[in-house]
Amino acid sequence: MKHYGTFKNNGWEYHIKRPDLPHPWYNYLFNNKYHNIISHTGGGFSYAIDPKVNRLLRYDNVDNDLPGRYVFLKMAGKIWSANWQPLKQDVQSWLTVVSPGFTRIRSKHYDIESQIDYCVPLDDTIEIWSVTLTNRTKKKIKIEAYPFVDIIAGDADLEARYRNIMRLYNVAEGSIKERSLIFTKMPFPHREIENYTFFITDTKVKSFETNKLEFFGMHHTIEDPVGLKKKSLSNSPNRGEDMVGVFQVDLELKPDQSRHFNVILGFAENRSDIKKIKKKYFQTKDVIPETIQRTRTAWKNILERLWVTTHDEELDRMVNIWGKYQLLAITRWRGTSPYHGTEGGLGYRDLAQDVEGIAGLDRDLARKKLMDLLRFQFSNGNAVSGFSVIEGAWDINPEAKIVSGKSDVAIWLPNAVIKYIKETGDFKFLRTRVKYLDKGEDTVYDHIIKAVEYVSRSIGKHGLPLIKIADWNDAYDRIGTKNKGESIWLGEAVCWAALIVKEMAGYLKDNKTVNRMDNIYQKMKKAVNQWGWNGKHYIAAYNDHGEKIGDRSIPLNSQTWAILGQVYDKSKLPYVLKAIDSLDTPYGPVLFKPPYHKFNPKIGRVTAFAEGTKENAAVFSHAVAFKIVADCMVSRNKEAFQTMKKLIPTSRAKQDADKYKVEPYVWAEYVIGPGNKNYGQGTFTWNTGTAVWTYIGATEWIIGVKPDFNGLRIEPRLPQNINNVRMKRIFRDTRYNILIQQGQRERNLIVDGKAVKGNLVPLFKDKRVHKVIYNY
Repeated sequence: MKHYGTFKNNGWEYHIKRPDLPHPWYNYLFNNKYHNIISHTGGGFSYAIDPKVNRLLRYDNVDNDLPGRYVFLKMAGKIWSANWQPLKQDVQSWLTVVSPGFTRIRSKHYDIESQIDYCVPLDDTIEIWSVTLTNRTKKKIKIEAYPFVDIIAGDADLEARYRNIMRLYNVAEGSIKERSLIFTKMPFPHREIENYTFFITDTKVKSFETNKLEFFGMHHTIEDPVGLKKKSLSNSPNRGEDMVGVFQVDLELKPDQSRHFNVILGFAENRSDIKKIKKKYFQTKDVIPETIQRTRTAWKNILERLWVTTHDEELDRMVNIWGKYQLLAITRWRGTSPYHGTEGGLGYRDLAQDVEGIAGLDRDLARKKLMDLLRFQFSNGNAVSGFSVIEGAWDINPEAKIVSGKSDVAIWLPNAVIKYIKETGDFKFLRTRVKYLDKGEDTVYDHIIKAVEYVSRSIGKHGLPLIKIADWNDAYDRIGTKNKGESIWLGEAVCWAALIVKEMAGYLKDNKTVNRMDNIYQKMKKAVNQWGWNGKHYIAAYNDHGEKIGDRSIPLNSQTWAILGQVYDKSKLPYVLKAIDSLDTPYGPVLFKPPYHKFNPKIGRVTAFAEGTKENAAVFSHAVAFKIVADCMVSRNKEAFQTMKKLIPTSRAKQDADKYKVEPYVWAEYVIGPGNKNYGQGTFTWNTGTAVWTYIGATEWIIGVKPDFNGLRIEPRLPQNINNVRMKRIFRDTRYNILIQQGQRERNLIVDGKAVKGNLVPLFKDKRVHKVIYNY
């Protein structure tokens, strides 16, 4: 089994020991306005605000991990890259450090050590490259450094579709004196905005290049650019041709001497903003190292708002650091990933689920994202499938009519809002009036009620929700195209959402809504059990032709959500659990089995995917996380913990990096399932709902500390081999240090040395530290 790295610094860093990995391993560097997706060799792309509209960098292919943010080096006729990519020469040494808010690439070629620190500061739409070169030869040397970027400076989708036309709008200019390169596109009918991508440095520049063909050379590529073989670059502006940004920096180094310089890549809406950035970051040599350290410290402080100690190192590391950082990243930047093409915006249901996890970590961000979700809901209760804060909704036609989209999007909104209320106590938010996307406005409370009512009344002949072009399973995209297909899973999700709103209404003493939600729950529960149960398990759906989907195969989600939605009765539970367990693998349960082998136009693209990939019977991590919560709800503590351990990216089954391939420090969307020659390979990391559901599954279900309307409720579901756990968490601006101990003689709750009846830690508003012990 091969390992290509290891965790260091108590899990805060992952150190990668060689550049030639079986797959690019990424980090996300970001703030609320700017996102840098960077591989372990500097590959990837950057954008501001929206990944489609304001793409700065080109990134052609995740498989070859090109192009990227490179520093080419030249010395005495030898040419190499500090990033290894794209020239790929042998290295004397290599280290990539991946950490929240920070990536470092350190390499050695020809006895020249190079180090590049990449960082996105907390507020500005820029990324910093801090470059250090050290001479380990025994003689004085002259070396040339060439920081490089491949520029789009515009709409990535238009660039991909109309490359030959889009380049004609390009404008680039450079200044040796100002040590800057500025890129833009002239306004045109599909893009009338004008903004700027800039590339600046704080060191003396000998020459620059803005023209890609001039730098690469005809019949050459980024892997053999002719510009590096010239004495100097062209120093020419660019009008109407593909753009790059390259500086030539000449340096002299004595033996063991280091030289340092900085480069900033950024986005600006106005040219004057570029000068402000230069002044802010280049005014003294201390600004950038202080900025990098401040950024790393800020991320550490955010992640430490909730901290657990379970005595399981792998679980603690994912809950405390990496899974949480992944969650905070994708909540901001769900619209893209290294694997995506040119789309932008945010998926509605994705964001709604993410908000559930971040409410206790970043209250302001959670509220902002909720307001976005509410504004993209329709007055009938439905919602768009996704939206861009720049371009608007994904699925509205020119007449502003709703296009029949994914059936489940609205059902995720109530829990997101209610989770925010439980975490923050901001009950005034429920009375906030928010406009609908089409017409009218309502309170937030009415928005979430309408969401449940809409899905519950959009039903087919069996009384089950219409699936339309998909439910959670996007690949069930032909089941309901005639608006007759129905989803059993969505019926269960309606029950789940109705019970959540019912609980809120009960707390608010709103008996009318309590009764409305209970009626929805009872009616849908009856329909699911009457038409969704086949005697051994719950099926997935009925298609437009009345055919049962998931009758012979067992759909995982329909079983787990029967538990989450409290749909099953006691007589069915043993069958449901047996069905769930029959799907298990060393990586967790598959979505169903066996996989489809032949395309079925009555079901959809799930049947066209390669066996064991995506929704065609992969180990889909998001769905596996649902299973963890379901296990906890029926007190299968051992099974919940075992599944969590299988899901963790450093699990026993994922030890061979050449087989698993992807990052060992973040959740993957899925592992390729049985029936595929690549069974066991991880795929599509970072952008997955697994991050939020594993975070909630671990903290609120296995450890069992849940925010409630008037305190913290403790309901642990620990396996027998874990005797005690600790949690430090901030709840409504007050810190709680919690110790949970199982195997005790009696069950009791002690808060600040005093016994408290029940399992609800009372709410404190004194911003002090409170000590909690729960024995059971």
